[in-house]
Amino acid sequence: MKYLKALFVLVLVLGFIAACNSNNEPAATPEPAAATPEPAVDATPAPEVEDPADEADEFSYPMDGSVTVTWWKETAGNWAPFLEHYGESAFSAELERLTGVNIEWQHPPAGQAPDAFALLMAGGSFPDIIEWAWTLQYDGGAMGAIADGVIIPLNEAKDQWAPNYMAFLAEHPHIYRQVVTDDGVHFAFPFLRADNSLKTTTGPVVRADWLEYLDLDVPQTIEDWEVMLTLFRDEMGATQGFVGQAAQNDPNGIINTFLPAFGIRNNWFVDGTQIVYGPTHNNFRDFLELMNRWYEEGLIDQDAFSTDRAAMDAAILSGASGAVIGPGGGAVGPWLLAAWANEDYDFDLVATRFPTFDANVLTSHGGTSNDLADTSRGHAAITTSSNNVEVVTRLLDFAFSEEGHLLHNFGPYGVSWTWVGDVPTFTELVTNHPERTFAQALTYFSRGAFNGPFNQDPWYLYQFYALDQQKHALVAWREQNNPEATVIPPVSFTADEATTIRARMGDIDTFRREQIALFITGITPINDDTWGSFVSTMYSMGVPEVREIHQTALDRFHQR
Repeated sequence: MKYLKALFVLVLVLGFIAACNSNNEPAATPEPAAATPEPAVDATPAPEVEDPADEADEFSYPMDGSVTVTWWKETAGNWAPFLEHYGESAFSAELERLTGVNIEWQHPPAGQAPDAFALLMAGGSFPDIIEWAWTLQYDGGAMGAIADGVIIPLNEAKDQWAPNYMAFLAEHPHIYRQVVTDDGVHFAFPFLRADNSLKTTTGPVVRADWLEYLDLDVPQTIEDWEVMLTLFRDEMGATQGFVGQAAQNDPNGIINTFLPAFGIRNNWFVDGTQIVYGPTHNNFRDFLELMNRWYEEGLIDQDAFSTDRAAMDAAILSGASGAVIGPGGGAVGPWLLAAWANEDYDFDLVATRFPTFDANVLTSHGGTSNDLADTSRGHAAITTSSNNVEVVTRLLDFAFSEEGHLLHNFGPYGVSWTWVGDVPTFTELVTNHPERTFAQALTYFSRGAFNGPFNQDPWYLYQFYALDQQKHALVAWREQNNPEATVIPPVSFTADEATTIRARMGDIDTFRREQIALFITGITPINDDTWGSFVSTMYSMGVPEVREIHQTALDRFHQR
């Protein structure tokens, strides 16, 4: 097939890119990363599936159009301004045509998904499909939702009516145990990012034109960053230092950029086979001491604990900062275009790898995610209210057929995309829509640019990242040493475990955020006594208990 040939070519291209980009200079336009390589030995047995070709002899799309399926999904910001519901989209119309199923979309008001979901659960009457983060944002996880009578286990339904999805899992056995519970129960059609290039789409960015003016190389190490930020302050007039968004008073921008150099994460992470809590690790003290010194020297934003996106935009575009962290699609591109539209044609940006202390060492703790996007509210479960389980299953299974995969990622063939060689390529109706932005056009024609029950495709991203600076960013940010190995996989918690975690971590997180602010700003000096008190307080609040729960859940995961 054309598409599989393209992915094969991808593997060769990426090897060339990695070799040519070792000097950290901006690379020529890279090609999308190849699909996640399968491990040589996979401890997870592949699911037993019937040959989908045999199933095809008995069933083919479209169905007869006699069934209407109700489908609940949170509102996506990119289509909310011009659609009342997703049923008005070209994607939905084409999905109905190709599958022969009528879809009635239901959405909460934009930004109110958690409250609307809670009300939906309390009502007891559900649509056929609910998209949600079932493993992390439902009490007791997916098995809790099944036990509560909200959603149904899908093992039998998938075996009978989801040949495309089960064939996909058979081809990707390393993903199989991510999408089932500890007891092997299938609970949803998942949102997957099986390609590594889709897993790190946010990272550090600096003013390339300033680097050229100062005759500096793109920074690789913490020392490089300190030299650069100092010169940005002294020679370029940067008054805010490094700027990154905060969240709930957490200086996430600073933490996500510089903590990976210290070999830990800001929350729970995996070290070999063991669960570790980063903020109580001694390396976290070293990180805080460095950030405190940089704070006092004006090398990092003095408002790091409250900076929002608008403030970050203003800092980088005004020249108050020459170094930030942001997403390639939602920030790097818009920043460049905004500056050029203002006739600041010298303005340029270059993405950097996540810094380390040794230029020859790559971090294992930078930005990434699992194949299963477990924090996403895009996993489609079938509810106990559905009277059409076969039709709903086949509707969701369509996304994992080749035709369905292309529709979900690129939209209707011949309208929003066409083949250019072996690559599915967006038409100008998407890339240069007369009334909508690229992102808005994407969400009108396809689901590739936001979440949902399908496997996201890297070719969508490399076209969405239209500028060379954006394409280079994906290469630079992925200069890491297997960061997926340090991320906790999609474990399942029992209802009691989830209750304990929720009860303990709320107070722990509040205390951690407060103390980090005091340490970095210097209000509380960092010494043996204050650091010891910080750690012992969090231990007394339940860190060891929560660590043991995570460890038990991780052990169960590896036994799936």
